[in-house]
Amino acid sequence: MLISLVSLFLLACNPTEPMELVISKTENEVYKIFASNQLIRSDEASYAVEEISSFNTQSGKIYIVSFSSGGMACPTEFRVYDLRNGKIKESEVFGQCSDLQESSFENGILSIKTPVYFNPMHDTARDNIEYANYEWDGISIKRK
Repeated sequence: MLISLVSLFLLACNPTEPMELVISKTENEVYKIFASNQLIRSDEASYAVEEISSFNTQSGKIYIVSFSSGGMACPTEFRVYDLRNGKIKESEVFGQCSDLQESSFENGILSIKTPVYFNPMHDTARDNIEYANYEWDGISIKRK
């Protein structure tokens, strides 16, 4: 029994185990975001908070999380959660209010492309969709 307890302790403390992001919702409609049982963010204002993309790297995972208001004025914004190298990094909020995004991870850079939001009730003849491009370099999110 002592050997199995020691093994469990070593597994729990193993720094090579990748951290996972966990999003939960309390009975009071509060979203909580955790990594390795550490609370990163508590959000009462959002209608929905969800992981929309993740990327496995050699040094850990990177997540893109959407924060949705449930309204039309600015329905969604995003944050990056970078859990590489045993550290937890959270980006500033970003986006153009659209809930759509395309993302890729190449050469250590996370790229996110999202359409600039338009309200279909006011802008029905939208032929050329404008896009905003963002990059996460592990330190900060920047619009390109």
